[in-house]
Amino acid sequence: MTKDIRHTSYISRLQTLPDLDSSSRRTLLCSIATDITATFICISKHIENGTLSDEHTASIESVIDIIKGTEVSHRRVLERKVKRYARLARRLKSEREWMRREFGEVVKRADAVNLRWRKRVRDLEVVNKAMRRELMMKGGSERSQNGG
Repeated sequence: MTKDIRHTSYISRLQTLPDLDSSSRRTLLCSIATDITATFICISKHIENGTLSDEHTASIESVIDIIKGTEVSHRRVLERKVKRYARLARRLKSEREWMRREFGEVVKRADAVNLRWRKRVRDLEVVNKAMRRELMMKGGSERSQNGG
């Protein structure tokens, strides 16, 4: 009896994924999804006809419960991550506000230092002008005394 690709296990079919290109991967996963859907439809019909009972479908129910549980646990993981990111965002916001305040204080101090130094430079320029005038006067009066 030859094996049809549709009758091979999903796991063995998925083992080929690394060797497939993107289009083939999509095709394979669509094929598996179609097979799973068809399988569930067929099982459902057998349940309706009475061919299968709860005893027979317990393993399928178990798989469904695992899927549902995985969704819940995955959602909880995502919710924890969202809460963590929200805490991080609040912390970063408060740090940013602190940095803004600190930077504002540094700017104020820098402005104050700048004003002090400008005043000192202006005062020195005034002193320098006065000294030059004094030197000019002394130099001029010495020349006139020396007969220059």
